[in-house]
Order: sequence, then C-alpha cells, then structure tokens
Amino acid sequence: MSMRLRLLTVGGTALVGTYSFYQDDIKRATRPVIFWSQMFPIFAHYRFVEWRQNQFSKKDELMSKKNDQEWSELHKHYAPKVLKVILDLGGIYIKVGQVLATRPDVAPEIYREVFKVLLDGVPGICGETARQMVKDGLGSDIETVFSEFNDVPIAAASIAQVHKAKLLDGKDVVIKIQHPNAFEMFKSDIQTVSRFVRLAQPEQAIIMDELEKQFFMEFDFEREAWALSTIHKNMKRVAPHIKVPLPVPGLVKTNIFVMDYIPGVKLIDAVMENASKQASRFGYTLEQFQEAAKNPSILFTTRYLLDQAWTKILGGLCSIYNFAFGFLGRIEIEPTKYNIRKLYNELLYIQGHQILIDGIFNGDPHPGNILVTPQGNLGLIDYGQVKVISRKDRRDLAKLILLLAEGVSKKDETIALAKELGFETMKGNDFVMYKTCVIGLDRDDLEITEGKGIQAYMEYLDSLDRTKTIPEQYVMAVRSCIILRGMAAVLGPNHPPISICNEWKKLAQEAIKRFPPGEEDGIMPN
Repeated sequence: MSMRLRLLTVGGTALVGTYSFYQDDIKRATRPVIFWSQMFPIFAHYRFVEWRQNQFSKKDELMSKKNDQEWSELHKHYAPKVLKVILDLGGIYIKVGQVLATRPDVAPEIYREVFKVLLDGVPGICGETARQMVKDGLGSDIETVFSEFNDVPIAAASIAQVHKAKLLDGKDVVIKIQHPNAFEMFKSDIQTVSRFVRLAQPEQAIIMDELEKQFFMEFDFEREAWALSTIHKNMKRVAPHIKVPLPVPGLVKTNIFVMDYIPGVKLIDAVMENASKQASRFGYTLEQFQEAAKNPSILFTTRYLLDQAWTKILGGLCSIYNFAFGFLGRIEIEPTKYNIRKLYNELLYIQGHQILIDGIFNGDPHPGNILVTPQGNLGLIDYGQVKVISRKDRRDLAKLILLLAEGVSKKDETIALAKELGFETMKGNDFVMYKTCVIGLDRDDLEITEGKGIQAYMEYLDSLDRTKTIPEQYVMAVRSCIILRGMAAVLGPNHPPISICNEWKKLAQEAIKRFPPGEEDGIMPN
C-alpha cells in the first residue's frame, strides 16, 4: 500500500468498527451506516486518484507538481469530514486520530493540522453525569470529599476527562473520570482495528500490537497512579523544578483518579500565545505568520532573527534599569511570555533521561500532555500510556543511539546492531534498514530525506522495502522521538535540524556505564 493511502488505511481502520456494547440496538445499527456512508466514498476517491495518476500521468517534474496539488486539494476537502466522523464515533477512533495528529511520517500536514483539536479539544460528558460518576466511583457523596467541584472539565480526551475540585482541607486537586462504557467500546473496536491492519498493512501489525497494549493500559488508573508517583520521585532527583502531580491516597479507584492540581497552560497554548505576539509585531495575522514560518524566505528569517535579538536587548536594558532605578517605578517588557526553546530543550533531555536512565516514560508526550507553569517550568501530566523497559533494553537502545549519533561512518555497525536487536525489513534491504533507524530514532531533515519531504521519502523507502518488525520494547521510544521532532517546529525558522541521538549522546553513554551486563538485566523500574 502506498504512503499516500496509509492515512486512509489508518483512518479507515479507525472508523471501520461498530460498538457491540452500545446501549440500544438503534444506535448500534447506525454506526456502520455512519462509517460506510461517510468514509467509503472518501477512500474510493483517493484510490481512484492514485490509480489514474499511476496510469495516465507523465513522469516529469511539471506533472509531479500537478499531482501533488491534486492530493493537497483532496486533503483540504476531506480532512474536516474525516475529523467529524472520528468525533461522532469517538473512543479508539479519537486515539488513532491523535496518533495521526503527531505523525508526519503517516499523515499529511493538512490532516495533522485539522486533527490537532483531538489533542485537547474532545467533547466530554456533562457535569451532572460527571458528578454521578464521581459519587458512584468513590462510594460517597461529593460533598463528603470535596468542598468544590467544577462541572466544566478543564481537559477532555478519548478515554477520560478532568475536572478541577477542592478537598475539604482546601487542597486543589483534579479528578480524572473515565467515560461511561469506554472500556467496552475500546475492547469491541480494537479487534476490528487489529484485523483490518493485518489485512491492509501487515507490516504495521507490530506497531498496532504495542499501541493496543498501551491504549488498554490507559484504563488502569492504579497503574497510572504508580507511574506518576515513580516519575515524581525521579524528577525530584533529576529536575526538582519540574512539576509532576501525585495521586491523593485513598482516592484512586477503577474509574476515578484524584491527583494534585498543577496550575499552568498547555504547552501548545503557550506556543500559540507566543506566536500571536510575534505575529503582531510583524504586522501579520497568526495564520499568516504560521504560513510564512513553514517555508521561510530570507527576508522573513532575517526579520525573525532581528526580532529575537531586539527583544533580548530590550529585556536586558529593562532589567538594568529596574535594578538601578526600580524604586522610581519598574518597567516591565513582555514581548513573548514563554521561553519555548528552553522548555523544548528541557523536555528533550527529560524524555531521554526517562527512557535511557529511568526506564519509565510517557509513550505519548504530545503538547497536550505537557503544561507550562506560572513560573515558566514544565509540568508533566497524563501518564496513561506509560512504558517501562528493562536495564538490558535501555543499554541496547543506548548503543544504537551512540552509533546513530556518529552518522554514516557507523552505518554498517548500526545495521548489524539493529538486526541483532530484532529490527527487520521484508526483503532485508540494508539501506532501508539504516534509513528506518535514522528516521525513527534520530533525524528526518532534508539531508536525511535526500531533499524530499518526509512523506514522499517514506513512500520512496516503502517502494524499495517495507518494515517488517520493530521490537515491541522500542516501539514507544520510536514514537516519542517522532513526536519530539515534530514539536521542534515551534522553535522558529532559524533553529537547526534536531538530532535526537546527538541530544541524548551523554545520556546513552551514562546508561551503558550504569547498566553493565549482569544478573540485573531484566529488572524493571519500581
């Protein structure tokens, strides 16, 4: 299956099932109607366009551009329609949509932009239902546990939503409430999803298997409570200024999870606020600024760099004035509120530390799962998709990262180690094996993709050979690297390409020293 159809394969996968546990037969019967009436014509249109282009289009640069434009128009037309169907069906379909929103190697940019709403803007259950679920889950009236309960959720996702509340002792907390029937709905749909993947795209089966396990782990609130406690302990040691909520003892139940409230804004909202201010200084709308930043001209990049330099100089002058003459009245300049680059670099380091040193990490570190506190620090929340890996797996991954950090000079050694660890392609093509490792764990800039966009290059690699196996213990680490690189776009047009392996080189060296081969190889974090 071509790369251009991968989105529709996954999208079709996300929408192909029905909810066998739905509450009444009428609603159950409408679900396949929704899918087939909305998705099949879309899927068929994409298939037809691909067939026509392959059969009748000339293989020249002009026709290639025309074909690309046709695909873009299809994406613009259908992305909102697919989003509507995903929201209508909910559950696992939203989870798959969230994956697509953060995977440039799978979904075109137009779809990723449209699907970003799934990272934080999912409709939730009403306040009255939420109150009743809290009462049933805790076995007590809300008033006996909380002095305040906000009916409007502060966040909603595919499995659960979060409400702010206050304990009787005055402590601010949040309550994570699992949606009614969410587990039964997921259990029903995931079987169809898995079968469809094996039929339509069997090379993705290993990834689907791991995602399936991770999705179901999100229903285990006790495991998430353990994960938060463990991550909190680790961060106290590594970066005590980073906030991680702790579970409230005695208030972690099957479908209700009460934890500390961490004040702050979503990282994605902080990025948008900064961009809005900078766009205003440029005389642009936010949309114009974002469009210009995607393919920056020399003039735009120069203006961007000058703007960055000027704001630093102005901020420095204000600091000097306030220090010397602040008693006369302080001057406060806030051209951009958040230091996004600092936050990103810190997030990159922390994620690497959690994977390679701690062995417990968030397999879904998208911007909706990360806060910026009022003090300008990171807040790490939502560890439903936590992944743990053994000391041996950390050591082996560290070795692979060090080889990848050396670039093509260690290509042969990289391929040999990847094969030893269980990475496989269908035909055993070493070139595809190497590029798959580089793109999965390190870089995806134009030098690596030979001047092509990431989607076009993955299409090219697929035409040579296809990935057969990614070791299950590394699937979520690969996913983390891809998400982190995707987030690097927020750093501005002058930021150099991100090399995850170079950023994690010291951590990888530390992991190899800390975890030598021995009897403790299989030990997991605790």
